[in-house]
Formats: sequence, C-alpha cells, structure tokens
Amino acid sequence: MTKNPLTGHGYRSFIRKFFIPIIIILILIPSLYTGTHTLLPSENPEGVIEYPEVSVETSDGLLLIILDGVGRDIMLDSEYMPFLNSQRDSLAVINLETGPLTLSANCVKELMTGVPNAPIDGLNNFKLPHPGGLDPWLLAAEDERYSVGMIGSYVMGNMYSEFENIEFIDTFRGHSDYYEGDNESFNIFNQWIDSKKHNVISLHFSGSDKVGHTWGILGDDFKDKVLDLDSKLESIFSKVPPQWNIIVTADHGLTDAGTHGSAEEVTRSVSAFVKGPNIALGSQSEGHQRDLSALTTFSLNLPFPKQLHGKIPLDILELNTNQKNIIENWNWQAAYERQIFIDNENGKDSDLVGIQTIEWEKIIIDGSFSRTSDVVLSALVWITIILISLIYVGETDIKDKNIQKNIVIFSVLIFSLILSQKMLNFSAMIPRAIGAFCAVWLISWSLMP
Repeated sequence: MTKNPLTGHGYRSFIRKFFIPIIIILILIPSLYTGTHTLLPSENPEGVIEYPEVSVETSDGLLLIILDGVGRDIMLDSEYMPFLNSQRDSLAVINLETGPLTLSANCVKELMTGVPNAPIDGLNNFKLPHPGGLDPWLLAAEDERYSVGMIGSYVMGNMYSEFENIEFIDTFRGHSDYYEGDNESFNIFNQWIDSKKHNVISLHFSGSDKVGHTWGILGDDFKDKVLDLDSKLESIFSKVPPQWNIIVTADHGLTDAGTHGSAEEVTRSVSAFVKGPNIALGSQSEGHQRDLSALTTFSLNLPFPKQLHGKIPLDILELNTNQKNIIENWNWQAAYERQIFIDNENGKDSDLVGIQTIEWEKIIIDGSFSRTSDVVLSALVWITIILISLIYVGETDIKDKNIQKNIVIFSVLIFSLILSQKMLNFSAMIPRAIGAFCAVWLISWSLMP
C-alpha cells in the first residue's frame, strides 16, 4: 500500500511533536516583516527653510474650514452647496487627492501638518497624536502676528490640544450628533470673530460625516445637512475680514453607502475653495491634500517646514513670473531635503540631480501601504500552514469529497482575503465581507457532526 506523503508516519510524528512551535514561527515571519512596516512610525527631517525675500501681499489671518465627508462631487454640486458654488468667480478651486488612508484624523493630519501618514496612523485614528516637528499651525502660534484657535472634534484636539499657545474647543457630541455640535462650533466661531480673539482659525464641521454613515449620501438627510453647512458658510464669509485667506475643504469623501477609510477613488477625491490675498479669481488647479498645508505656510508668510510634504499651488496665485519662481524654489528646497532624507532612511541613493534642479516628478507622493511582498509572503505562509495542518490530521481521508471541498473553500477564501487587501482602492467592503463569511463558515464547519 502506497503511503500518502501527507500522512506518512515520519512527517506526521515530527509535525505532531512540534506543531505549535512551527505555527508560531510561521506567524512570526509576516508579523516581523509586515508588522514592522505597519507599526513603526515614519521618521521625518527636522528644521525649516526661511521665508524668501519676495514682495507679496500680506494676509492678516487665515480660516481653514473642514467639512467632514463632503467629497468633491458634493462640494461642486450647486444643488447641495448653492452659496459656495455661486462664489466660484471670486475665489479659486483646487481639486485634490487625499492619501490612501481616508479616515478623518488621518486626512486632517495630512492637510494641516503636511506630514504623510504611516500605516500605524490608521490604527491610531481615534487618538492620532501630532507627528512631531513643526507645521504651519505651530509656527503661527509662535509668531507674534498671529493667535491660533481651533474648533471642532477630537481629530484636531488629539494633535494640538497639548500646545499651550493654541486654544482648542471640543464640540464633538458623539457619533449620533448630526447638528448640535456643528451649531455649537458655528456659535463659538462667531464669538471669536466678533471679539477678534484669534486670527488663525481652523473650524471642523463633523455632522455631515455622521449623517452619511447613518443614511448614506443619496437621500434627503445628507442633502439637508450639507445645505445647512452651506448656509453657515454664507454667514461665515460675510464676517471674515477681506485680508484673510479662507480655505474651505473636506477631509475625505464618502461612498454612496456612507463609508470611507480605504483608498477608493470617490473617498480620496476632495476639493478646496480658496479666497483672499494673492488668490487669482476664478482660477483652478489640481494637487494633493497636503498642498493645503503648503498653501497655509505661504499665505501666512511662515518658514517652510522640511517635513511638510506638499507643493504650493502656484496656478491659483496672483503673482508675477519672478515671484512664482522665487516661491517655487523656496518650496523645492524643502521638498529636496525631505526626499534626500527619506532616500537615506530607505538605504538608497537619491536619483535627484541636485537642489538647483527642480524635479517635482521625482518626488514620491504616497508611500506603499500594502506592498506586493507582503501579499506574497502571506500567501506562502498560509500555503505552508494548510499543508502542515493536513499532515497533522493525517488520519483524515484526503480522498473524501467533503474534505476536499472544505479544503478548497478554505483556501479560496484565505487567498481572496489576502488579495482583497491589495485592492482596497477598489472597495473596502470586499475584505470585510470575506472576513465575515470566513468567520461564519469556520464556526458552522466546526459544529458539523
């Protein structure tokens, strides 16, 4: 009688003796390789590039308004935001792409600090700390020309509430608060602007995201909420001094079902409406969400942090050619030093020609969150676990059709789950559905007689 290689006594006795240590070692392999990539924060360069000697109109203040979950298609739709779109001839519009982590805190971090998210930031979303180093808001808080205040939910508070020279007021009233917190934020802003308490302000309205999560974005509930925010913008615009810059944007978009968090295109597509000094009326541009941090730095005439990974949108600026060249070179110095730092951290030689040659196309926009090597390694580990498990239960009749069917189903589900993690830009719901199905199937299979 020919021995089944999976049930041979030599293989089986060894596997049975060391089964648990072998499985632990197999689990540790991707944990160490993928885990270090996922769990360790990224390092960033320190220091700033001082503001260049260039004569441009000075802004007296800045207001950043973040509409949580109001993606590009909604923001550019006059049925949802009639007032904002009626102002397009008197401001500039930038169509932006967020980073691949479209969670609220992650997106707010990038657009305010200009520091790219690391994979670990996705796990820290509900308590995401400041990345360290300097950003435009911290620099403004240290500048005698400015007083900084922030109103909104925990996403800003987790990053900035520890800094004594920044006033933060938390108006987050829970995930089912659709209007109360936003109304409170609006009232506090009016008090600040009437009393001239702060002249650099960030204002985060989170109710739209909560409505989208509850009812999706296709019904009247979401539309009514966005219309409410649009009416608030009309009042805000009328009160902000003309020498201030105003930026109205969103942290991320939402799917029709009201979900976000992965790299789906609809959740990464946002816009920014910009007005104030140096802004070319009716102009348009495209860029990355981190460019808003670079624009904030320019608008407030602040030093450019080297860790800020953004490009000033020159297309929307009312500057002459010489002024734009000076501003771009200033921006490039920081970008160049940051890229050299990142290349050194990754242990490779930079392919940038030099600081005197501007090569924006060589600047990496977003790092790799789900590497191909991680997928391949996971697949190999699972293949090994499946084979070892079959050897361990060697008395099982491999020729039994039910056993074969279960092996095939289990293998297909595992590999589908692995591959779906690599395709989060297509849909975040697929891996969740597969994972849920796996859990239900495994429980039901274990209970079968």
